[in-house]
Amino acid sequence: MANGRTRTSGWKAGLGAARANLVPGLLIQSAMLAVLFAYYYWGSARAFFNTVAGWKQEYGYGFAFLVTAFAGAILPEILRIAIFQRGSFRRQNLLNLLFGIPLWGIMGSCVDALYRGQTVWFGGGVTALVLLKKVAVDQFIYTPVFATPVIVWAFEWKKRHFSFRETGTPFAPSFLKLAVLPALIASWGVWIPAVSIIYCLPLPLQIPLFALAECFWSLLITYMVSERPALYEPPPGELPEPEPAAAV
Repeated sequence: MANGRTRTSGWKAGLGAARANLVPGLLIQSAMLAVLFAYYYWGSARAFFNTVAGWKQEYGYGFAFLVTAFAGAILPEILRIAIFQRGSFRRQNLLNLLFGIPLWGIMGSCVDALYRGQTVWFGGGVTALVLLKKVAVDQFIYTPVFATPVIVWAFEWKKRHFSFRETGTPFAPSFLKLAVLPALIASWGVWIPAVSIIYCLPLPLQIPLFALAECFWSLLITYMVSERPALYEPPPGELPEPEPAAAV
Protein backbone atom coordinates (compact mmCIF):
# COMPACT_ATOMS: atom_id res chain seq x y z
CA MET A 1 0.00 0.00 0.00
CA ALA A 2 2.79 2.42 0.83
CA ASN A 3 4.34 1.85 -2.57
CA GLY A 4 1.05 2.55 -4.37
CA ARG A 5 0.52 5.68 -2.32
CA THR A 6 4.00 6.87 -3.25
CA ARG A 7 3.31 6.30 -6.94
CA THR A 8 0.10 8.35 -6.73
CA SER A 9 1.91 11.10 -4.85
CA GLY A 10 4.41 11.41 -7.70
CA TRP A 11 1.70 12.61 -10.09
CA LYS A 12 0.11 14.76 -7.38
CA ALA A 13 3.46 16.30 -6.47
CA GLY A 14 4.11 17.34 -10.06
CA LEU A 15 0.65 18.82 -10.58
CA GLY A 16 0.76 20.44 -7.14
CA ALA A 17 4.14 22.03 -7.86
CA ALA A 18 2.91 23.28 -11.23
CA ARG A 19 -0.18 24.86 -9.61
CA ALA A 20 1.77 26.30 -6.69
CA ASN A 21 4.30 27.90 -9.02
CA LEU A 22 1.80 29.21 -11.55
CA VAL A 23 2.06 32.83 -10.40
CA PRO A 24 5.88 32.87 -10.00
CA GLY A 25 6.14 31.12 -13.37
CA LEU A 26 3.94 33.75 -15.00
CA LEU A 27 6.08 36.48 -13.46
CA ILE A 28 9.32 35.07 -14.86
CA GLN A 29 7.68 34.49 -18.26
CA SER A 30 6.43 38.08 -18.21
CA ALA A 31 9.98 39.27 -17.53
CA MET A 32 11.22 37.18 -20.45
CA LEU A 33 8.52 38.65 -22.69
CA ALA A 34 9.63 42.13 -21.62
CA VAL A 35 13.20 41.28 -22.68
CA LEU A 36 11.91 39.96 -26.02
CA PHE A 37 9.88 43.08 -26.73
CA ALA A 38 12.75 45.31 -25.62
CA TYR A 39 15.03 43.60 -28.11
CA TYR A 40 12.68 44.05 -31.06
CA TYR A 41 10.95 47.33 -30.22
CA TRP A 42 13.14 49.38 -27.89
CA GLY A 43 15.95 50.83 -29.93
CA SER A 44 17.79 52.22 -26.90
CA ALA A 45 18.28 48.70 -25.54
CA ARG A 46 19.71 47.30 -28.77
CA ALA A 47 23.27 48.40 -27.95
CA PHE A 48 23.15 46.47 -24.67
CA PHE A 49 21.81 43.35 -26.37
CA ASN A 50 24.48 43.61 -29.07
CA THR A 51 27.16 43.81 -26.37
CA VAL A 52 25.84 40.69 -24.64
CA ALA A 53 25.62 38.89 -27.96
CA GLY A 54 29.22 39.88 -28.68
CA TRP A 55 30.36 38.37 -25.36
CA LYS A 56 28.53 35.15 -26.16
CA GLN A 57 30.05 34.91 -29.63
CA GLU A 58 33.55 35.66 -28.34
CA TYR A 59 33.62 33.33 -25.32
CA GLY A 60 31.22 30.61 -26.52
CA TYR A 61 30.75 27.71 -24.12
CA GLY A 62 32.79 29.47 -21.44
CA PHE A 63 30.26 32.30 -21.43
CA ALA A 64 27.40 29.79 -21.23
CA PHE A 65 29.03 28.00 -18.29
CA LEU A 66 29.65 31.20 -16.30
CA VAL A 67 26.24 32.78 -16.95
CA THR A 68 24.24 29.64 -16.15
CA ALA A 69 26.39 28.81 -13.11
CA PHE A 70 25.73 32.30 -11.78
CA ALA A 71 22.00 32.15 -12.51
CA GLY A 72 21.45 28.58 -11.31
CA ALA A 73 23.78 28.42 -8.30
CA ILE A 74 25.26 31.73 -7.15
CA LEU A 75 22.26 34.07 -7.44
CA PRO A 76 19.77 31.67 -5.78
CA GLU A 77 22.25 31.14 -2.93
CA ILE A 78 22.64 34.89 -2.49
CA LEU A 79 18.84 35.17 -2.30
CA ARG A 80 18.70 32.32 0.22
CA ILE A 81 21.30 34.00 2.44
CA ALA A 82 19.76 37.47 2.15
CA ILE A 83 16.09 36.52 2.58
CA PHE A 84 15.88 33.28 4.54
CA GLN A 85 19.10 33.46 6.57
CA ARG A 86 19.06 37.22 7.22
CA GLY A 87 22.51 37.70 5.81
CA SER A 88 24.15 34.88 7.76
CA PHE A 89 26.56 32.79 5.67
CA ARG A 90 26.70 29.14 6.73
CA ARG A 91 28.82 26.14 5.88
CA GLN A 92 25.87 24.66 3.99
CA ASN A 93 25.88 27.64 1.64
CA LEU A 94 29.46 26.86 0.64
CA LEU A 95 28.55 23.20 0.06
CA ASN A 96 25.57 24.29 -2.05
CA LEU A 97 27.85 26.45 -4.20
CA LEU A 98 30.47 23.73 -4.61
CA PHE A 99 27.70 21.42 -5.78
CA GLY A 100 25.61 23.88 -7.78
CA ILE A 101 28.23 25.81 -9.75
CA PRO A 102 29.58 22.82 -11.73
CA LEU A 103 26.11 21.25 -12.07
CA TRP A 104 24.34 24.30 -13.49
CA GLY A 105 27.38 25.39 -15.48
CA ILE A 106 27.69 22.00 -17.18
CA MET A 107 23.94 21.78 -17.80
CA GLY A 108 24.01 25.30 -19.23
CA SER A 109 26.79 24.27 -21.61
CA CYS A 110 24.64 21.30 -22.68
CA VAL A 111 21.74 23.67 -23.35
CA ASP A 112 24.07 25.87 -25.39
CA ALA A 113 24.99 22.83 -27.48
CA LEU A 114 21.28 22.05 -27.92
CA TYR A 115 20.52 25.60 -29.07
CA ARG A 116 23.40 25.52 -31.55
CA GLY A 117 22.26 22.14 -32.87
CA GLN A 118 18.67 23.29 -33.25
CA THR A 119 19.84 26.30 -35.27
CA VAL A 120 21.77 23.96 -37.59
CA TRP A 121 18.87 21.50 -37.90
CA PHE A 122 15.94 23.91 -38.27
CA GLY A 123 17.52 27.28 -39.10
CA GLY A 124 17.55 30.57 -37.24
CA GLY A 125 14.25 31.89 -38.53
CA VAL A 126 11.37 32.84 -36.25
CA THR A 127 8.39 31.15 -37.89
CA ALA A 128 5.63 29.12 -36.29
CA LEU A 129 6.89 25.85 -37.80
CA VAL A 130 10.51 26.43 -36.75
CA LEU A 131 9.46 27.37 -33.22
CA LEU A 132 7.20 24.32 -32.99
CA LYS A 133 10.05 21.98 -34.01
CA LYS A 134 12.53 23.55 -31.60
CA VAL A 135 10.14 23.54 -28.64
CA ALA A 136 9.13 19.93 -29.35
CA VAL A 137 12.74 18.69 -29.47
CA ASP A 138 13.66 20.74 -26.41
CA GLN A 139 10.74 19.81 -24.17
CA PHE A 140 9.74 16.34 -25.33
CA ILE A 141 13.11 14.80 -26.19
CA TYR A 142 16.02 16.64 -24.53
CA THR A 143 14.22 17.49 -21.28
CA PRO A 144 12.61 14.12 -20.37
CA VAL A 145 15.41 11.95 -21.78
CA PHE A 146 18.39 13.83 -20.38
CA ALA A 147 18.00 17.14 -18.56
CA THR A 148 15.36 16.40 -15.93
CA PRO A 149 16.61 12.90 -14.96
CA VAL A 150 20.19 14.17 -14.57
CA ILE A 151 19.29 17.27 -12.53
CA VAL A 152 16.81 15.50 -10.25
CA TRP A 153 19.22 12.60 -9.72
CA ALA A 154 22.03 15.05 -8.86
CA PHE A 155 19.89 16.73 -6.19
CA GLU A 156 18.76 13.37 -4.82
CA TRP A 157 22.42 12.31 -4.69
CA LYS A 158 23.29 15.49 -2.76
CA LYS A 159 20.33 14.99 -0.43
CA ARG A 160 21.54 11.45 0.34
CA HIS A 161 25.00 12.74 1.27
CA PHE A 162 26.50 11.90 -2.14
CA SER A 163 25.96 8.18 -1.68
CA PHE A 164 25.68 6.34 -5.00
CA ARG A 165 24.40 3.28 -3.18
CA GLU A 166 21.51 5.10 -1.50
CA THR A 167 20.58 7.09 -4.60
CA GLY A 168 20.54 4.31 -7.21
CA THR A 169 20.75 5.06 -10.93
CA PRO A 170 19.24 8.08 -12.72
CA PHE A 171 17.45 5.99 -15.35
CA ALA A 172 15.97 3.27 -13.12
CA PRO A 173 12.22 2.83 -13.85
CA SER A 174 11.13 3.60 -10.29
CA PHE A 175 13.28 6.74 -10.17
CA LEU A 176 11.88 7.99 -13.46
CA LYS A 177 8.33 7.37 -12.30
CA LEU A 178 8.51 8.57 -8.72
CA ALA A 179 11.13 11.32 -8.78
CA VAL A 180 11.57 12.53 -12.37
CA LEU A 181 7.90 12.56 -13.39
CA PRO A 182 6.80 15.13 -10.76
CA ALA A 183 9.68 17.43 -11.71
CA LEU A 184 8.95 16.99 -15.41
CA ILE A 185 5.29 17.90 -15.02
CA ALA A 186 6.23 20.97 -12.99
CA SER A 187 8.92 21.93 -15.51
CA TRP A 188 6.59 21.93 -18.50
CA GLY A 189 4.47 24.65 -16.91
CA VAL A 190 7.55 26.86 -16.69
CA TRP A 191 9.69 25.82 -19.65
CA ILE A 192 7.28 25.31 -22.56
CA PRO A 193 6.30 29.00 -22.54
CA ALA A 194 9.87 29.99 -21.60
CA VAL A 195 11.62 28.22 -24.49
CA SER A 196 8.95 29.47 -26.89
CA ILE A 197 10.15 32.96 -25.97
CA ILE A 198 13.84 32.03 -25.97
CA TYR A 199 13.75 30.66 -29.53
CA CYS A 200 12.35 33.98 -30.76
CA LEU A 201 15.73 35.62 -30.11
CA PRO A 202 18.92 35.28 -32.17
CA LEU A 203 21.18 32.40 -31.11
CA PRO A 204 23.77 34.53 -29.20
CA LEU A 205 21.02 35.91 -26.93
CA GLN A 206 19.25 32.63 -26.20
CA ILE A 207 21.56 31.50 -23.38
CA PRO A 208 21.35 34.84 -21.49
CA LEU A 209 17.54 34.67 -21.60
CA PHE A 210 17.64 30.99 -20.64
CA ALA A 211 19.67 31.98 -17.56
CA LEU A 212 16.86 34.28 -16.42
CA ALA A 213 14.39 31.39 -16.31
CA GLU A 214 17.03 29.02 -14.93
CA CYS A 215 17.34 31.05 -11.74
CA PHE A 216 13.66 30.46 -10.97
CA TRP A 217 13.86 26.79 -12.00
CA SER A 218 16.87 26.24 -9.76
CA LEU A 219 14.91 27.52 -6.77
CA LEU A 220 11.93 25.34 -7.68
CA ILE A 221 13.87 22.11 -8.17
CA THR A 222 15.83 22.73 -4.96
CA TYR A 223 12.54 23.06 -3.09
CA MET A 224 10.98 20.01 -4.71
CA VAL A 225 13.94 17.71 -4.01
CA SER A 226 15.77 19.16 -1.03
CA GLU A 227 13.17 20.85 1.12
CA ARG A 228 10.34 18.30 0.99
CA PRO A 229 10.08 14.72 2.25
CA ALA A 230 11.49 12.23 -0.22
CA LEU A 231 9.00 10.84 -2.71
CA TYR A 232 11.45 8.26 -3.95
CA GLU A 233 13.16 5.39 -2.22
CA PRO A 234 15.17 3.11 -4.52
CA PRO A 235 13.89 -0.48 -4.49
CA PRO A 236 16.55 -2.93 -3.27
CA GLY A 237 16.84 -4.46 -6.74
CA GLU A 238 17.89 -1.10 -8.25
CA LEU A 239 20.65 -0.37 -5.75
CA PRO A 240 24.26 -1.23 -6.57
CA GLU A 241 25.54 -4.38 -4.96
CA PRO A 242 27.79 -3.64 -1.98
CA GLU A 243 31.46 -4.34 -2.55
CA PRO A 244 32.67 -7.51 -0.83
CA ALA A 245 34.69 -6.94 2.30
CA ALA A 246 38.42 -7.28 1.82
CA ALA A 247 39.92 -10.44 3.21
CA VAL A 248 41.99 -9.97 6.32
